[in-house]
Amino acid sequence: MVDHRHLLEVEELSVRFPSRRGEVAAVGGLSYYVDPGEIVGIVGESGSGKSVEAMAVMRLLKKPGKVTGGRVLLDGRDMVTLSERDMESLRGRDISMIFQDPMSCLDPLFPVGMQLTETILAHEQVSAAEARMRAEKALMDVGIADGRRIMKQYPYALSGGMRQRVMIAMAMLCSPRLLIADEPTTSLDVTIQAQILEILRRMREEKNTAIVFITHNFGVVADLCDRVYVMYGGMVMEEGPVDLLFREPVHPYTVGLLGAIPRLDGDRGQRLIPVEGRPIDPTRVPPGCVFSQRCPHCMRQCEVSRPPKMDLGGGHSASCWLLRDL
Repeated sequence: MVDHRHLLEVEELSVRFPSRRGEVAAVGGLSYYVDPGEIVGIVGESGSGKSVEAMAVMRLLKKPGKVTGGRVLLDGRDMVTLSERDMESLRGRDISMIFQDPMSCLDPLFPVGMQLTETILAHEQVSAAEARMRAEKALMDVGIADGRRIMKQYPYALSGGMRQRVMIAMAMLCSPRLLIADEPTTSLDVTIQAQILEILRRMREEKNTAIVFITHNFGVVADLCDRVYVMYGGMVMEEGPVDLLFREPVHPYTVGLLGAIPRLDGDRGQRLIPVEGRPIDPTRVPPGCVFSQRCPHCMRQCEVSRPPKMDLGGGHSASCWLLRDL
């Protein structure tokens, strides 16, 4: 029997969307892994494929999008090949997701309490009274003191921060082993952001929940995550432990992103250095490195040949031809 060391293993995942301009390569050969109780960050610009890969992992891609290659293993079980009925049994119980916009997932026609209790009843054989009691406790666990009152409210009556807490409570109702959080703090003010991050951190510590945290904010990654994957053009450019990658970034894209972040310890008046150029056109993916058109160090080989992943030691690796002589 094969011993699968990782909780989640994404292997060479590819996602395509047909369009009038041609096939859109939203994700192209993406690979990463998550261990039990680990918080892994996936960071990159808008359009890099972060949210699309998350929806593909959850088997929630909207048509006409489809997975065209690769595997998504949860405890060694390939979710790409599962039936929809089997996936419905996994979602919420073994793997859950917090979406970027809670209003797109909370039904405006039903009270919060009904939506929470239905989630429990769909996966467990418990009474309605017990489901309601557990739903109230879940709201308390995410910092909502008056859970009984909130259970009677409709989503539109709640603030953005409160709706996001309800979404987190819903995602954690059945104690999933893996939680995918797709930019859950983007539209919230900094105070509420800090509270949401603390809730996620506490859930990892108390329930050993593994978390995939998708964001474009390196500051959040530095504060919350153990390891990080830097995505561009639907692929991983660089990966490694957070401290090591922040201290010694090697891929020009990672260096560019970090160089564009304001620093409190920098010289006053120092100008930020933007990453020049526009994001890649997913209908015209170059044969070489997907970052070659914006890279200040681009060579002829970068344009014609895709660089392999090069191991830098300590779990740190990057895909760049500049590293071949290191």
